[in-house]
Amino acid sequence: MNTSGKGENSKTSKEISNSTNLYSLKRNDDHVFEFTTALGVRYKTYFLDYSVVFEHYPDTIGPVYSFGVEVLEGNPASSPPDQKVGATIAEVIRLLLTETENIIVYVCDNLDNKQLARKRKFDNWFNRYNDGSYTKYNNIALIDGVEVYNSLILHNQNKQYHLVLSAFEEVNRWAEKIEK
Repeated sequence: MNTSGKGENSKTSKEISNSTNLYSLKRNDDHVFEFTTALGVRYKTYFLDYSVVFEHYPDTIGPVYSFGVEVLEGNPASSPPDQKVGATIAEVIRLLLTETENIIVYVCDNLDNKQLARKRKFDNWFNRYNDGSYTKYNNIALIDGVEVYNSLILHNQNKQYHLVLSAFEEVNRWAEKIEK
């Protein structure tokens, strides 16, 4: 396990509050959003129930969601860098965390060996667009010999902040113990 030891919660941008810096979100249901960039790349963001990972804390930890981003159409790699994508994804996260007890776990997909690039991009977005209301803790779990980058994001006013962080660290240690 490789815990960064400190969370990231810097306020570095006011862009998120300016809707001209966001793509228009289409809400499919409470936890699924879509948006399309100016160059026609269509994204879907979603939150899935992830409570099972924290099943040993059912009475103390609030709703836990895994967060995902999927490209539905187009190729983002063939497009120039687009700051509105990160700002829009940050807005989606902000919408879920308006309920301060909600918890997000982001796991970087490693099926194509680009998990480190995903982690860096997500870290960049978080640092750029976080308004200081949230903290992100990074971790690495070793599962089946593969490093799995994952992050916990929670509202700074979450009443169980320290318990959630402790549980997150324990879950990552648990994943390593299974490996051994």
